Amino acid sequence: FRMPRILIIRTEGSPFGTRLARVMRTIRETGWNCHVICAEGSVSQGTVDGSVLDLREQITIYEFPVPDGLRSRLYRWITGAGYLGSRHFRKCLKARLAENAYDVIMVKDSPILHSVFQVLDRNRGKDPPVVCEMVEPRVAQAHDSLFRYGTWVTKIGGYFRRIVPRLRAVERDCLPRCDRIFTVVDEMKTWLTNTYELDPNRISVVQNTPVLSELDAIQEPGVPPKISQRVSFVGSFGPHRGLESLIDAAALVRQQPACPDFQLAIVGGSPAQVRRLESLCIERGISDITELVPKVSHRLAIQWMKESDIGVIPHVDTLGIRTTVPFKLFDYMAVGAACLVSDVGPLGRIIRKTKAGLVFQPGSVADLAEKLGCLLGDKQNTSAMGRRGRWHAERGLCWEIESEKYSQYLASITSATDS
Repeated sequence: FRMPRILIIRTEGSPFGTRLARVMRTIRETGWNCHVICAEGSVSQGTVDGSVLDLREQITIYEFPVPDGLRSRLYRWITGAGYLGSRHFRKCLKARLAENAYDVIMVKDSPILHSVFQVLDRNRGKDPPVVCEMVEPRVAQAHDSLFRYGTWVTKIGGYFRRIVPRLRAVERDCLPRCDRIFTVVDEMKTWLTNTYELDPNRISVVQNTPVLSELDAIQEPGVPPKISQRVSFVGSFGPHRGLESLIDAAALVRQQPACPDFQLAIVGGSPAQVRRLESLCIERGISDITELVPKVSHRLAIQWMKESDIGVIPHVDTLGIRTTVPFKLFDYMAVGAACLVSDVGPLGRIIRKTKAGLVFQPGSVADLAEKLGCLLGDKQNTSAMGRRGRWHAERGLCWEIESEKYSQYLASITSATDS
């Protein structure tokens, strides 16, 4: 007898990012052994807390080299190996398949599927089922980063390297070969089904919900005490986040004669991004009520949310935003903060359904300011929205319940193996 074994592959970023760490913990609790393939040096990246350190000790990690010389970096840039997988990765995967018998291979994100199936097709052993953990629409994400929000260098490079068409071809050819696809919202499931004619029964939706017991236990020092109602955005900065609209809307609200006192907190950017937004706040005349904080640990980010009355997610309207949902939406709901979100895809749908906040027209500073003023001016109703968000978190929008779909899938694999 041996415990069932899963090989998890992530070639970009840390294998201990928030979502994948939760997935691996669920897999371990289901009674499976976890092996992980990742890029050299990536294990130390990302958020590290006590629970992740404990998780590291429970899994086996294999790292493949990423040469850092100019020639190697140029090769990866020209060939798109950073997206699609390098020969070093394929060599590592081939060695793991020769040494170990795996019951399932889980691939984080779709671009690497091409290299995975290349190795499996040449492997003489019995191929295990392949699962794709598809949190974001990578074709849309690549298009936005290279073209919509890119520089002339990224636009020219993306065009001549044909990154977007190659990613689309990988998804078209490889996603139908996956035994299961895990995604985060129904909108992504519908998009995948319609775009690639996939069987919807092979797509499972597991939302980006928090582990409620862990979130409730967080009491992290470092957040200044509130002196009035706190409005916050907590997360990565970027052109599709709509933070400039949030600052402009806050300035409009403050100009209203009957505006109640409030403070604005924007947490999570790089030092350069923080400096740029500081300049904008000074121009708009709200620097005295605005707290701009660089990137913090995951635990401190949650504490900022806990110390907020209103959580704003002002994302712009892109295909990527229409087919995914950020962690912060469910985190804000779980801590009992009212949510104010742009009416894009799942963001608007979830807030309408749960009545845990208000929605505004994406990109409209006037509408955002109007809705923000409504929330600030009616504390009783705003608190009720926050309580409704927490109610939904306790009754379904939490990882303790959502993660059962992974356990059910793995149980179906072990049942098939036993029979």
